[in-house]
Amino acid sequence: MMKRAIIIGAGPAGIATAAFLAEDGWVCDVYEAGTEEIATQASDEYMDRAYGLSLQDRSINVMERIHATEDVLRAGAYWRKGSVFHLPHVQRPMFRQENFKTLSCLRTELVCGLLRTVRRKWKHQVRFHWECPVVQLCLNKEGTNVMVLIGNKKLNEASAAQSADLIVCADGANSNIGRRDLAILDPTFHFKTTPSGLVGKSILFDKDEEWTPDPDSLHFIHGKSGILLLGRDNGPRPSFRPGISSILIYPQSSELFGQNATAHDMLSLLQDTFTEVQLPVHKVISKEGLQRSAESREHIYPGTCSCSHYNYRNFVLIGDAAHCSQINAAQGVNTALEDAFLLTNLLKDQTGSHNNVDQALENFTRSRKPDMDALQRMMRHPFFATMKSTWRSQTIEKLRWTKAPCLRSLNEQIVLNELSFSQCEKNMLLQYHMPTLIAVLSLGLSSRIIPIGVRHLIKLFFVVVKALRT
Repeated sequence: MMKRAIIIGAGPAGIATAAFLAEDGWVCDVYEAGTEEIATQASDEYMDRAYGLSLQDRSINVMERIHATEDVLRAGAYWRKGSVFHLPHVQRPMFRQENFKTLSCLRTELVCGLLRTVRRKWKHQVRFHWECPVVQLCLNKEGTNVMVLIGNKKLNEASAAQSADLIVCADGANSNIGRRDLAILDPTFHFKTTPSGLVGKSILFDKDEEWTPDPDSLHFIHGKSGILLLGRDNGPRPSFRPGISSILIYPQSSELFGQNATAHDMLSLLQDTFTEVQLPVHKVISKEGLQRSAESREHIYPGTCSCSHYNYRNFVLIGDAAHCSQINAAQGVNTALEDAFLLTNLLKDQTGSHNNVDQALENFTRSRKPDMDALQRMMRHPFFATMKSTWRSQTIEKLRWTKAPCLRSLNEQIVLNELSFSQCEKNMLLQYHMPTLIAVLSLGLSSRIIPIGVRHLIKLFFVVVKALRT
């Protein structure tokens, strides 16, 4: 008898989970509250779904296991060979990292490619139900199995509660159903959400042929007030007009791009912000692009969310629904795809009885939670977080004790002692070293840090990485 799974959310994690389960012989029903158009097409109206992603080797390996890489490339993704950082008060790009191969795409393109793979290989095992949100979790009469009540926006009604051998909640950082209802069903479950204080706004700028620096690289452009623009030169795109897809990250307290912002306001802000990094804003952003950005009110407010555990009976939380890091960690999709692979690996050898599925889900919490907690703790560490002024000045003084022109001569053990990472956090630093470097640069490099030398701070980072590898 074939096992049945219900998956809540048709995002990257939900679709990847369905693919892995279908490959192992499961029948999957995927329920999504939105329409397929919102999930797969970039548009000015739904810019919160069309932000740019940088998929690292871990995510690429996951996609290759279900043979989805080619479909994602056809949907508009493309390879990147390096990264370029543009920093304030610097005439040319300050830091380049070569030979760091990533797959760059919009989130909508990733979903579109994964959908294409699933429908091509497992169309008889995976069924997608659009505009059908899960409205409630409940227990069966015996109290041994979690069930779901499905709504239908088209018919404006709810169907009878449905049961399955496995229920996977992959509906993202705002998982009201998963976390809220699980707290009701399981008194031992609790979760904590902490606002990051950062806002991300997805913007699609028009492409300008005059500004195409290092088209094979990702560009991380830093300006005043801790604003970080993640930009990329797209080239021809089958799914959307050519342009530069960007995420603008800035402190929520700064009230940038407010409800009454006009195209002129945005142009003035961006010009003032990015003049220091020698970015020709007028060449990158057209008036039409500014107007679209001003009219778009979609923002991303991911904070940090941690749960006491991820599973209850036959129900499990994965991805941002289980563990969400702040936006400048740049790890949402990467860790979500890892969750899908790890979960289905643990389920692969199960016979299908509820007890064995329950045990596999407990093993998932036991193996995944320490790593995700360590990643969140590491991102809260002052070395990687927003680096507030008081801590920043103290840290600068600690860095000055070397009196050395180059940080290569630093005692590596002293550096480790200063940062005080646990072993699990050290492992996370090695695994997620690129996003943490981005976090260091994103909000920490203001004019108060620049005088000690950005190059020295970057070299310090790699000293730490080298020390941790040993």
